[in-house]
Amino acid sequence: NNSHLFFERNKMAKYPVNRSETRRERYLKKMVEANQSNFAPVCINFAFEENIAFVIRSAACFGAKEVIVIGALPSNADLKRLSGGTNEYCNIISFENTSLFLDYVRTRNASIVSAELCDEATNVYDFKFNTSPNHMTYLVSGHEQIGVPTEILKHSSPVFIPMPGAGFCLNTSQTSSIMMFEYMRQKNAQ
Repeated sequence: NNSHLFFERNKMAKYPVNRSETRRERYLKKMVEANQSNFAPVCINFAFEENIAFVIRSAACFGAKEVIVIGALPSNADLKRLSGGTNEYCNIISFENTSLFLDYVRTRNASIVSAELCDEATNVYDFKFNTSPNHMTYLVSGHEQIGVPTEILKHSSPVFIPMPGAGFCLNTSQTSSIMMFEYMRQKNAQ
């Protein structure tokens, strides 16, 4: 039984770790070898600033080329505090509304994949993402209460994340992270 190891690790976590580098120094070092991929999470009028920050943090970790925010963007100070400083390593592009975002996408060799619980949605694990280097994929997770706007759904491929448990839907930032993970999993499997 290794339960004592779990307890010892957690007990040790209460004590600060001695590091010779600051968080910023560690990030700057990692940026030298970090890769970016042609995908971007899209946040739509999120009600909670924390969700945008959590998406930004995941985007920085998964190597998103950019992060799209439709609607209000929290202050840089709030994003830094809530994202653990990872906002400084992401190209964050903000649009006032969905129409401006769709105009932007039309100017690029791109596709939109939206996480939405609808009849037309494909299981995200059965969906084939276009991961070619000259193609941009926008991964949309909807507003916490109303989901993905119809205007965007009309121009996207809807997917759903299977949830075999009792819960009906995930938090929007969790949904975004799963979509980024699946995009990268498929890209790395090629």
